[in-house]
Amino acid sequence: MIEELYEALYEHVKREKETKKEGSRTRLGHDFEEEVTQIVWKHARKSDAQLLPSRHTIDLPTVSGQAHQFDAAFKIGNAYHVFECKRQESPTIDYVYYFNSKILDYMLKTVPGKHAYSFRGTLISHRELGDQTLAYALAYGINICDPGTPPLEVIMATSRDTKLRAAVTHFRKTLPTTENAVLQGHQQNLDAAQLCRMYRFYVRRWLTENEQKKAE
Repeated sequence: MIEELYEALYEHVKREKETKKEGSRTRLGHDFEEEVTQIVWKHARKSDAQLLPSRHTIDLPTVSGQAHQFDAAFKIGNAYHVFECKRQESPTIDYVYYFNSKILDYMLKTVPGKHAYSFRGTLISHRELGDQTLAYALAYGINICDPGTPPLEVIMATSRDTKLRAAVTHFRKTLPTTENAVLQGHQQNLDAAQLCRMYRFYVRRWLTENEQKKAE
């Protein structure tokens, strides 16, 4: 289900980038959130996920004592999958800072053990967010989905190159998660910029493969 969901989200942000729409920035942003939520719900229903309402405020303890709202979300067991949507013509790195701060507020309050909860965040934008945003997101276990940054799950699901799939699968397993970033502490040798370069390398290989497919 997760791979199909990310495929659908990636195709949506690519279409959104190419589609000219009329309306206020607020209206277009609201519509974008609704469209993403419908995609998330459609695919989450295929599993045993518990669907959460759009713009849902998650009622769990936080360090700040404040509960936070997410544009779209579902829950599988104790794992919360949360999505933040941004439809701005000039996106900034502040989006991922803000999104991560909400996740960290929950994660810093959780207690490791049988009943600990976890978060998997995905930041979705119809414009490319850039390498600084990607590097920061990778350091904290956040997925990026924009027209130039397919989630790794998309490459793993669609590539016909077995070596590329194997390399990306291995790379995905080595990336930090929110849990080990927060509960176990970052490894001292973490190089987010290098993770970003590797990510872009695999994306370029995948895009080249897709171009070759079209030429066949």
